[in-house]
Amino acid sequence: MRKNNEIKKIIDYIKKINPKIQNIANSLSFNSKENCKNKILVLVNIKNNNLYNYINEGIQNGAIGLITSNTIQKDRLRKKISYLRSCFLQKNLNIFLDHIYNQPLKNKLVIGITGTDGKTSTSYSLAKGYQLIGKKVGLISSEGNGVFPRLTRSSYTTPRNDILFELFNKFNNANVDIIIIECSSQGLQQGRVDCIKFNTSIVTNINKDHIEYHKNFTNYVKSKAKLLEMTNGKIFLNQACNNSQLLLRYIKRSQIIYYNMFNSNQSLFEPPYGLIDNFFRTQGVNKKLQLKINNNLGQIPGRAHIIKGKDNIMFIIDYAHTISSFERIIKISKKELNCKLLATVFGCGGDRDKNKRLQFGRIADKYSDKIILTDDNPRSENSLQILKDIKKGIKNKPKAEIIIKRKSAIKQAIRLAREGHLILLLGKGNENEILYKKRIVKHNDIKYVKMLLK
Repeated sequence: MRKNNEIKKIIDYIKKINPKIQNIANSLSFNSKENCKNKILVLVNIKNNNLYNYINEGIQNGAIGLITSNTIQKDRLRKKISYLRSCFLQKNLNIFLDHIYNQPLKNKLVIGITGTDGKTSTSYSLAKGYQLIGKKVGLISSEGNGVFPRLTRSSYTTPRNDILFELFNKFNNANVDIIIIECSSQGLQQGRVDCIKFNTSIVTNINKDHIEYHKNFTNYVKSKAKLLEMTNGKIFLNQACNNSQLLLRYIKRSQIIYYNMFNSNQSLFEPPYGLIDNFFRTQGVNKKLQLKINNNLGQIPGRAHIIKGKDNIMFIIDYAHTISSFERIIKISKKELNCKLLATVFGCGGDRDKNKRLQFGRIADKYSDKIILTDDNPRSENSLQILKDIKKGIKNKPKAEIIIKRKSAIKQAIRLAREGHLILLLGKGNENEILYKKRIVKHNDIKYVKMLLK
């Protein structure tokens, strides 16, 4: 009853501000930087030192009302604006969004995927698998958002609450059968998928990552566990990952299905058939359809993506940006491909875990014959300083060079390559942009390599 009363209170306020409103969802803006003209700005769980900047920015961009969970000091507003304080939205924003979008997840199979590495490979493979057997899939992942395979790239693995429900609404209107959501540790911690009822969840693995954000490994594990606590059905845990066992305290053991990501004797450059087979079998998919899935999954864009050039020169492009995924792709490449030279081209993202830069340098130094350090989303940080931080971990300095522009770095790797050599391009995968403080540079490793090889 209290929930309904709080929602009614918010809707009544919206209608009071804009009596002619036909669609509640379209009358709201959750980002002060967007066009807020004739809209009500919604700000939930905002730190006080940022609050008034956002409010004043929203007013400047046309907001006619404000809903916030914060206490407002009127004298800090540049312009008078009507507002409603709602503590209810602090923990129940998704319940409100679910209401105004008329329960878009009702009667949908909702699958959540989390883990340090492999989320995108898993979500993409499952989406394609379902598509191959005639199911319509809504996908929200690092690869993009949309009705599979028509995806639009996003800046976030797990989008903001309002964007999520806007996507759910589009999926519902498109009559999708299944919705697959990649759940990042930050997205889980920030409550972006709170109150969503997941039918199935998958944990790919758990290794140390995003420690600067979560402060410690325990908090990181707890953030992953939030997904499992919201899961009403089966939970898939990777039995090859010891850290996955740390999640057992948060879930009922009767729900757990253990799996291996890869089948025995399978190349690790192939899709995760071990998980795929186990997953679809438990979903009641017969052997004939499982075989159809396995035979047609193909290569995942930007994930151990192989391109063969002239003179038997090979390129592997991968999104590897965690310590575990970075080391894994280099070790596997050297072992499985038996390459003569391993030239590794990579960088590290700015405004992210700085501690891993040194470790990236050490790993590359251990396994690579040649290292080229280059830009990978510097964001607000200085490009050269990031690359210098990485180079500190490289003992054999002569094998490493810094070429800030990524295209120039790739060209240099190709100039160095001889017959039978292998070049690794890591960090960007199938991304289409490099993010700087005040600009965005269009770039895609896969497309650029293919262009150079023509």
